[in-house]
Amino acid sequence: TPECVGPAGAPVAAIYLHGWFPNNKNSAKHDFTKLEISNRDQLRKLANQLGIRIAIPLGPGVNSQNGFKQWPGGRGAAAIESLKNIESASERICGSKLASPRSLLGFSNGGFAARNIALACDNYLKTHYSKILVMGAIPLPATSSKDFSGCPNIYSMSGAKDDSTKKCTKGGGCVSFKEMAQRMKSTVEKAGGSAETIVTPGGHTLAPNQTLASILNKTPQNQSTARRRMPGDFQIIEDEPKSTR
Repeated sequence: TPECVGPAGAPVAAIYLHGWFPNNKNSAKHDFTKLEISNRDQLRKLANQLGIRIAIPLGPGVNSQNGFKQWPGGRGAAAIESLKNIESASERICGSKLASPRSLLGFSNGGFAARNIALACDNYLKTHYSKILVMGAIPLPATSSKDFSGCPNIYSMSGAKDDSTKKCTKGGGCVSFKEMAQRMKSTVEKAGGSAETIVTPGGHTLAPNQTLASILNKTPQNQSTARRRMPGDFQIIEDEPKSTR
């Protein structure tokens, strides 16, 4: 079910887009459902820590092949239109208007949707969003013709052991998450935007709350009213621990 987590009366400062999970009566037993329940518990703690509310709507679609709840996969203007529908659902869930600027967090299938929204940046996104967190999804380069100045800061995030964020071809070749994220970062920054790559310990999970809180508390660096970014402003790169099991 959809949910709004965080202290009552606090601003709805973020929206979370979930990953795949089954859309049937036995879904509670599935590992993906258990993962999303864990994600909600983590987001609830994060919202209480930051004194904000986070809207958690449900994806409107169902994958025809696996029966999982999912988000629209459109790009460009279609991605922004999907976002506006998501926002309407979020306001109904939380019973109040969304804060502005706000943040968008997406994980796994929701991460792909968040990525498409970030890369479709237009004046609406520039006005209403400061940060977009793309977790557990494959980054993509930005369109060379788009102007990203004033767009939300994009954070591409993956666990060090998350193989799902590699881009692999049918021929068997794979490009690492870090390389794909670097391509996104390079193209976004060449177009006047801001993008960061964050690798955390672990696998296909949300980034730790310490990392998420640091990002959500951070002053946006790519908004027109923000100061110029200085070296060292953003340094969260959590490498995989040296020891292995």
